[in-house]
This record gives sequence, C-alpha cells and structure tokens, in this order.
Amino acid sequence: MIDARNTDDMAKCAGWQSLARFFNYSAGSLLLAIATTICIGNVISAGWVSPHEPVFGMSLRLFWWAFCGITAVVSLLCLFKHDKVYPTASAAVVATGYVLYWLALIHHGSLKPAVYLGTIPHVWGVSRNAAGLLFALIFGYLLMGSYSLFFCFWRRGRPKLPETG
Repeated sequence: MIDARNTDDMAKCAGWQSLARFFNYSAGSLLLAIATTICIGNVISAGWVSPHEPVFGMSLRLFWWAFCGITAVVSLLCLFKHDKVYPTASAAVVATGYVLYWLALIHHGSLKPAVYLGTIPHVWGVSRNAAGLLFALIFGYLLMGSYSLFFCFWRRGRPKLPETG
C-alpha cells in the first residue's frame, strides 16, 4: 500500500499516474472518434435496409447506435473524469465487451466478423478487412492498456480517491 507520508512511495507512483492519465486521454480520444464514426455512418445510411446481426438478433443499425452511445459516454468519462481508476475500468469494460462480441460472432459461424461493421468502412473509406483490422488494433490497445494499468494499480496500491464532501 502506498504511504502518503513517504515521499519515495509517492515518487514511484507518480510515473504510473502520468501513464494512467495518458492512457485515459488517449482511450477517450479513440472512443470519441469511434462514436463519431458510428454516428456519421448511421446517419448516412438512414434509407438503407439494415440486416440483422446474429448475436442479439437486432437490426445492425440499432446495435451500432447502442454501441455509439456507450462509447460516447465512456469517452467523455475518460476525458473529463480526473480519477485514474474509473475511466480505466470503463475503457476495460467496453474493450472486453467488444472482444466478447467479436468472439460470439465467430462462434455463431461468421468467418469474417468484419462484415458486421455496418457502414464504418464507408465512412473511413477503407475495405471491410482494413476496418476490422483497425478496430482490432484500437480495442486491443484499450484492452491491453487498461488491464496493464490495473496490474500497475494493484502492484503500487490504488491511488487515493478525492474526498466527497
């Protein structure tokens, strides 16, 4: 556990706190970019017939609207919440959920889950495989970064939360 009176412990933890701040800001920026991309993609495809996705059985457009809302909220939490733990946990939950959804698509028989990215490849101007690769890289970064920070928090002790009144 970190002793606030010991300056050596605080100096050791200062590097991890700046790393956590960098990760939270970068995760918030990436998630906000993804939410914006999904929103633009859903708006430009308003007149198209949207297929159903196999895991939840809902319209692909409705699924991406829900994912857009979740990522927008988590991105704002990562960008504007000054605590280090809760934004990191939120990014970990979103990244884990996306990876589990990707694995569920593969389990349901989709050999190329990038087919279910909707209009995101059209917004980015890339192929479906390239968009799938970009999503895998982004969510891989979020997943590995958040769980690495959790390990650092565990090793160094949880940062002190601000007092609430």
